[in-house]
Amino acid sequence: MKILTAMYTLRRGGGYDRFIMMVEAFLDRKCEVHCLSLTPIKMKHPGYYNHRLGLSFGRTGGWVAKFLVVFLFPLYSLLIGWREKIDFFVAFGSIYAFLLAIPKWILRRRMVTFIRGNSTFGLMVHRSSGFFLSINRMMEYLGFLFSDRILTNNGETQNEILRTVGKRKHVDVRLLYNNISPMPKMEREDANQIRSRLRIQSVRKSS
Repeated sequence: MKILTAMYTLRRGGGYDRFIMMVEAFLDRKCEVHCLSLTPIKMKHPGYYNHRLGLSFGRTGGWVAKFLVVFLFPLYSLLIGWREKIDFFVAFGSIYAFLLAIPKWILRRRMVTFIRGNSTFGLMVHRSSGFFLSINRMMEYLGFLFSDRILTNNGETQNEILRTVGKRKHVDVRLLYNNISPMPKMEREDANQIRSRLRIQSVRKSS
């Protein structure tokens, strides 16, 4: 199976790790993965192909570059999808689902979208203007509408997506929890040793 995904640019952090893990999971299953990006996203695997959209001006984080990505990513995704005979689109977030919606619709392929959180919340934290918040919400909504399946890592987000999109379309929203190993249960003697080492007095319950 040939898969096409997209990533604007990667910065070290949780998002970086999850995206790489997703791509590696597809490669482990013998899929051929094509990734459209603005900056190089290198992986040493014979089944991985990085298609870089080379913009030779300014910083890749600037607004001009982001606006161009909104217009050029769908076009390049369509060309790659048609040329490479892509079988499946994978969006790592609602905004990427919006960017892949047109090629997905034209080529009549299915698309699954991974949601790790609310993208609008991040803009609110950075105090973006109401105009950009509205644009982001619209892109997010359209991305959900064009997705054939949505995978999220928590029940609250699952319910929010169902409330937002469920009125217009039946959406297949499923839970896929993060692969976080459970912490080992601490034995009482271990806790006592830690208290002794850190010189923390035990709290006695009053009768």
